[in-house]
Amino acid sequence: MRGRSRAADPGIAAHLLGLNAVDLSLDASAVGQLVETFVVSELLPHLEAGSDVTFMHHFRDQSGHEVDVLLERRGRFVGIEVKSATSAGIDDAKHLRWLRDRLGDSFHAGIVLYSGQFPIRLGDRLWALPTGTLWQAPQ
Repeated sequence: MRGRSRAADPGIAAHLLGLNAVDLSLDASAVGQLVETFVVSELLPHLEAGSDVTFMHHFRDQSGHEVDVLLERRGRFVGIEVKSATSAGIDDAKHLRWLRDRLGDSFHAGIVLYSGQFPIRLGDRLWALPTGTLWQAPQ
């Protein structure tokens, strides 16, 4: 994504929605939406700092397949699912598997970002990674 970024702050979003800590402790859906907002706002500076143009999309089709973030660079795609849970499993990557199977070689990787601590291989080109990897230098 190039040009003007549209920063989103999940804390301000929670305030504007009238959600406090008690509300969030009772509403996992709201927490998930705020975590997704946080991840997108953290990805934007990474994309803008890169030397190659990368486009960020949200994907949803009429059949119910949805991928939270779809990154596109030079005809290659990375799908990202965002989960607020502390564990991740194969079911969390079902839409990424579907996307991988549709895109074939254009699909570079599918990542489930989750609140756990360890990388987990979920299949061919599919990984669950701790959200904290957003701030780690590539190895």
